[in-house]
Amino acid sequence: MPDFALAMAVHTHPSGATVLTVTGELDYHTAPRLSRMVEGLPLTAAVPLVLDVGGLSFCDSIGVSALISGYQRATAASAPFAVAGAGRDLAQILQITGIDRIFGLYESVDQAVAALG
Repeated sequence: MPDFALAMAVHTHPSGATVLTVTGELDYHTAPRLSRMVEGLPLTAAVPLVLDVGGLSFCDSIGVSALISGYQRATAASAPFAVAGAGRDLAQILQITGIDRIFGLYESVDQAVAALG
């Protein structure tokens, strides 16, 4: 699996929140890269973290586990955390498993930032 199957970019939302945009395939091969990226972010209670997954074309159970790890990392730093832009399939998986009740799941980054705000 080529490394470019998952692309990530970090930017600061106008509100000050950190937004990590994830594009491509989040699976067994690429999930460790997401986990390392989240581990390297300077998370604090004052700065929410939003994972924008709207560009994911695929996410398997290991990918979902990486999302949960991101939540756990943010929680350990007392940083508010949300996932934005999940497609129908990923949103359904997060709802069926109840993970959407652990962290916020929003249609857009702006909605997530407003809710964490």
